[in-house]
Amino acid sequence: MSAFFVFFFRNRRRSHTFQQDDAAINSNNFTKNWFAAEGIKVLDRPACSPGLNPIENFWEMLAPRVY
Repeated sequence: MSAFFVFFFRNRRRSHTFQQDDAAINSNNFTKNWFAAEGIKVLDRPACSPGLNPIENFWEMLAPRVY
């Protein structure tokens, strides 16, 4: 993981939860173990779930106005 990412989560003032989908790269044992070792909570989500991603909802509303 990037040095900034580790620094951010280690020095946070309040609790944060990292959000990622359940793609293979995100759900392998190495990644899960790394987050657990760093004490970072991860929000479990199903793979390919754009309906759960707020930015996807925003783009859906914005696209007709732009194109």
